[in-house]
Amino acid sequence: MVAKKQGTMVLVDPSNPLVPNAEIAFFKKLASANQNLCINIFGGTVVVPEQLATNIHTLVNSLPIIDNPITKGSYTLSSEKTPNSSIQFTGTFDKNVQWIDIKIDGNGKSSTFLIKPVNCIVDRTIYLSQGPGKYTIWILTSTDPKGPYNIDYVGKIHFDNIQNIDQRDMNYLLPTSLVESDSSEIIELANDITKGLQTDMEKTKAIHNWIAKNIAYDADAFFSGTNSSMGALETLHNNKGVCNSYSELNAALHRAVGIRAKVISGVALGFGLPKNWNEVDNQS
Repeated sequence: MVAKKQGTMVLVDPSNPLVPNAEIAFFKKLASANQNLCINIFGGTVVVPEQLATNIHTLVNSLPIIDNPITKGSYTLSSEKTPNSSIQFTGTFDKNVQWIDIKIDGNGKSSTFLIKPVNCIVDRTIYLSQGPGKYTIWILTSTDPKGPYNIDYVGKIHFDNIQNIDQRDMNYLLPTSLVESDSSEIIELANDITKGLQTDMEKTKAIHNWIAKNIAYDADAFFSGTNSSMGALETLHNNKGVCNSYSELNAALHRAVGIRAKVISGVALGFGLPKNWNEVDNQS
């Protein structure tokens, strides 16, 4: 039984296979977090009006599913199914491992998260950014301290049939390895920059102006050829960067306030040099 005080009552039969165990666990968690929600789980067959059932499924599917974790060796995924394109990965690694490459394959596309273990441990949210469907997640490692780029990664452990049931269009809204829009620092800064602004265009101009004013161009890195980026957070911490650094921080700040932002790689006409810039989707 799930009911808000003076609200709708929904009957749930945990023995009914049509009600996922994840929902039962989710309701129990809500009970401990929300005093205004009264929950009891009991057996027996009941009839739930179709619209009522649809509403409660919509509620559950809009939040992380609580499910049995999947473990292989010393690696664990929080669930085999996600309604919001994200899954928690935890792993313990040998002390010689310097870098982790979490390779995510889905819908004919691949993405990757490059992570450095802290005290041999990784605990990180990863994102299934290729839309709804089934994914394979590979855990690859490297002992080369010169990473994370241009080094060899090896590994055989992978998780098959990980399901993303998120039907929303999340293109260029989710965090990546270099666009860390889920970082609390990035979120706080983005909200501060755009505070009081109403339209996407106003927010875009404010983010652009903040970066232009506060992030210096790293000419030394450019001319020395040591200009590979470690992402938006490192750019923010260093207060300097090159074109890819600017574009990653710009994209992260936009995504943190819900504006689609794409990092584009190309060549500067007339110079023949590789460059990065942004494409931003202003809806208002």
